[in-house]
Amino acid sequence: MNSLDYLNMVLDKVDKAAQDGPPFEDRGLEVTYWHKDTPPTLEDAQDIVGGYVEVVRLPDGDQLLVNEDAISQGLGINRYASIIAHPHRIYGDALVLTKSQRWK
Repeated sequence: MNSLDYLNMVLDKVDKAAQDGPPFEDRGLEVTYWHKDTPPTLEDAQDIVGGYVEVVRLPDGDQLLVNEDAISQGLGINRYASIIAHPHRIYGDALVLTKSQRWK
């Protein structure tokens, strides 16, 4: 199961349990999936995460690129990214890289 399938499975379970609307409000924080066949450049990744890039390796081999200074910049918890990267807590925007998109 790839990280997108896992995220969708978890969110489906959470949504079923929630009675009062969407379970999370991330105040504009995003999880972006890279849709090109080649990895992003460092500059592309920095633009998406908003700063220096840190790589979080996911159990399925995918990579989650995050802002390494997100906490010191006061960025909030990205709950969707945190679900993908469990047990890691992710702050700020994140970028998911799968298969041929992964950084070496």
